Amino acid sequence: MKKFFFALTIFLALSSAAGAAPSNVNLVRVSDFNPQAFVDRMGYGVIYQNLRQEGTLVAFTHLTPRPEFSDSQNFPGMNVWGTVFGEDGAPLPDGEVRFFVDSDGFVFVVQVISAGDEKISGMVLLMVMEALGLNDREVSALLNTFLPTAEVWCANTQRRIIRQVNDPEGENVLFFGAAN
Repeated sequence: MKKFFFALTIFLALSSAAGAAPSNVNLVRVSDFNPQAFVDRMGYGVIYQNLRQEGTLVAFTHLTPRPEFSDSQNFPGMNVWGTVFGEDGAPLPDGEVRFFVDSDGFVFVVQVISAGDEKISGMVLLMVMEALGLNDREVSALLNTFLPTAEVWCANTQRRIIRQVNDPEGENVLFFGAAN
């Protein structure tokens, strides 16, 4: 587990700025779940349960519409929903997970924004990847690519998952789905 945190820290530290949406790819929804089902998967996942057994409880707020983060240029016609997260009982949140939702109500893009405790934010990032259906090998491939954009074929969902870091500090990470 410590190796994993170390790899995650290096990944976030070495990432540099990138644009909003990958170009030259046929984007598809990144998940076949609506935002609430996605958050539920995060909470029932192995990573969340391991943290809980270690005595760390990560809390997520109720999902709320976040129209102020709509992006009509890169994600036209999509609604944005968000949930703030943090260690249960902490005075300030550690970040937010935003979901860009297509017209059918499914998660098209997931955005993880870190704003506090790096351990909690890193674990939520891992929870998101687990909820996307990525296995340990696929997660490692995304974390061990020290470029702003990385991709891996997700055998579980039969789609390519693209991870993009949108800031030099690695605190704004997007996940896309692609068909090609």
